[in-house]
Amino acid sequence: GDGRDDLVAGAPGEAIGTRANAGAATVLFGMKNGLVDEFGESTAVAYNQGTPRVPGAAEAGDAFGAAVATGDYDRDGRKDLAVGSPGENANSGGLWVFPRGSADGSYALTPARLG
Repeated sequence: GDGRDDLVAGAPGEAIGTRANAGAATVLFGMKNGLVDEFGESTAVAYNQGTPRVPGAAEAGDAFGAAVATGDYDRDGRKDLAVGSPGENANSGGLWVFPRGSADGSYALTPARLG
């Protein structure tokens, strides 16, 4: 909401602890001069299924972050983040939604949850 472009990058092959290919997604926040400051540092937040307030548990092979997208999914005028995990629940797949790009209020849509 600051008028600067941000970047979201998925890392489906990222190990979370000892869980290989559990996956992660990282949001790098745009600053005055781009994605890094004059010292080459960035401000970022990383999400995985082991992150507090993110539903589920990081499991080997989930591939969380295999797909990432942004849009105003709840029609509140602010961008939201969506993260796909095709390996979730023995390859049945899932989608995580992060309202306003935050873990607060995040939720998962999976075939099991949708019935």
